[in-house]
Amino acid sequence: MDQYKYRSYKTGDFVWDPFFRQWVLTPTSETDFFWNQWMQENPDRADRIHEARSVVLSLQVKESTLPAHEIEEVVKSTISRIQQPSSSAPEYKQLPLPVYKRSWFQVAASVSVVLLAGWLTRHSLHSERPSALLKSPFTITQNQPSSVTDTANTSSQPILIHLSDGSTVTLAPASRIHYAKNFSTLKREVYLSGEAFFDVAKDPARPFLVYSKGLVTKVLGTSFTVKAYKSSREVIVEVKTGRVSVFAQSDPKAREKATNHELEGVILSPHQKIVYNTDEVRMRKTLVEKPVLLKTAVQPSFRFEDKPLSEVFASLEKAYGIPIVYDKDLMMDCPLTASLDGMSLYNQLTIICKAVEARYELVEGKIIIHGKGCKTN
Repeated sequence: MDQYKYRSYKTGDFVWDPFFRQWVLTPTSETDFFWNQWMQENPDRADRIHEARSVVLSLQVKESTLPAHEIEEVVKSTISRIQQPSSSAPEYKQLPLPVYKRSWFQVAASVSVVLLAGWLTRHSLHSERPSALLKSPFTITQNQPSSVTDTANTSSQPILIHLSDGSTVTLAPASRIHYAKNFSTLKREVYLSGEAFFDVAKDPARPFLVYSKGLVTKVLGTSFTVKAYKSSREVIVEVKTGRVSVFAQSDPKAREKATNHELEGVILSPHQKIVYNTDEVRMRKTLVEKPVLLKTAVQPSFRFEDKPLSEVFASLEKAYGIPIVYDKDLMMDCPLTASLDGMSLYNQLTIICKAVEARYELVEGKIIIHGKGCKTN
């Protein structure tokens, strides 16, 4: 994908472009940089960007949940809704003219209906044939079809698959992978439909890439789980050890990120995960449901007696490998006496927060502590 192609885009093209919609719905520092720079370099196209952004925010289309005959009604109701000001509408630095006053909107809405109906038709005809898996922006390099393996797990138990580089894949039931019998000298590529746990052999010179429903997971050597079932609208990547990067195949820099020997994209560390919405091309970074202790030579103790919160949080960070962010000026010296051994991380946090009248939330794969500080007698 080339950033120069956007020069020829009309408003409707931007509305349905996955990378553009990802920026509008779930902006990151990377996508902000790309689109702000693009608008600076193409000021004569900025009007179209603002118009398309308004449409995306207004429509919030869920392709696979709407049958084709209902889409026109959705578009009509959307036009009616956006004529009414809403205090909850997302803010933007440069507000475009109201969408409903622009003559192009009626045309864009009609085009959108046709495009979306076509997408639904293609989706219903989709097949999991191995040849279809190769029809992506990336293909297994320098390998003929005869040297490619397609493995499906039709049993009720996970199966273990050994790859040529020493990596292993634990393939869940009702899942399949497609990969080269012998990886190329440049990169190691696997295509997944369903769920699998990857334990990747370290090889910094050859990135390991997993393609799953529009999402690319790239590692140099680590262990992680990918869930990308055909029936689900989400792709989930959970990291057990090491670090991985994830990015959408629709990213204009996806090919560069795939071949680069550095980790680029959204970086995940142990216990962090990405939930990628395939309908909206939206990524949400958070933590896994049940973080476990990192493997260390010495089992950590969580018995605290009159310990300042700074030491308590430092112990949890070291034990789980998850960043904990809090206002040190307010809370670092708050004393805590508690025995938290044998509890899950989230139960430990709940008890700590109750003790100091605080609360926690999960933001971008981190634990954020909110509180007013210690009580004074």
